[in-house]
Amino acid sequence: SLPPWLRGALLLQALSFVLGDTAYFAEGFAFALRSMPTAAAAPPLDTAALSADLAPLFAELAPINPLRPEADGTIDPALYPLLLRGQLLLHEHGVQLPKEFALLIKTMLFGADYITLFRGEE
Repeated sequence: SLPPWLRGALLLQALSFVLGDTAYFAEGFAFALRSMPTAAAAPPLDTAALSADLAPLFAELAPINPLRPEADGTIDPALYPLLLRGQLLLHEHGVQLPKEFALLIKTMLFGADYITLFRGEE
């Protein structure tokens, strides 16, 4: 089971993909930083600045996102450096990804790649 702070953050971030609005993605991180047990130590996050900086990354992600509706499940090699750039961008804004988030991303990528093994030839 995910801790409530992480579950809330992921719900906001999933909403950002549904609505195509990076503000919800940034707000997910702000929610986590406010709600985590160590929240008192975290400085406030400038979600507007983070959202503006994330927009170009999300534009690059859109055509290679392995979870987009029309995706065939394959992982584009360009995804890995894009995720690294995203993590560095988050670090510049004072966001340190928790180990649970990194594990979730790795599981998602493995799952998307694994599903391609069961697809028939079209």
